[in-house]
Amino acid sequence: MNVADLIAIGVVLIVALIGAGLGFGRFLSFLSRGIVGKIISIVVCYFIFGIVLDWPIVKNLLTTFVEFMQSKNNFFCNLLLKIRIDLIAFAIVLFFAVQLLKKVLTALVRWLFEIDFFAIRLVNKVFGVILAVLFLVIATLLTFQILSFCGTDTVAKITSSLSGSAF
Repeated sequence: MNVADLIAIGVVLIVALIGAGLGFGRFLSFLSRGIVGKIISIVVCYFIFGIVLDWPIVKNLLTTFVEFMQSKNNFFCNLLLKIRIDLIAFAIVLFFAVQLLKKVLTALVRWLFEIDFFAIRLVNKVFGVILAVLFLVIATLLTFQILSFCGTDTVAKITSSLSGSAF
């Protein structure tokens, strides 16, 4: 064990204590706000865009919108159709729908996990620790991935400083 291992263990313990202190519901609502929440919504939209696009009601609405734009028959509407404004508008509406659904689900989960019953409080604390440590692992992996883009010299220095580490 070297200094990097002790620092890693200390950081994991601090994050676990923060997760236990906040609990699952609060930590989840903390993560879903701000830039992390926006990134999560964008990733969810990316994965469900094609699925929702195949729904008949969505296809009909987009077809109606395109026909309306084509009926105007002017340069601006043709330009908008050329850049597929229908799909852009659909993606924006889908993003806001995912944001709304995320807020409702986060509020529901937070409310459920803050019921004043011993078993639920215990589960809240345990899931809070798991979520906090999982967030730390993802953030660490993301940081190492970004550092790997910096070049081989930076990666070599980090690798040599972590040699002999248990992690």
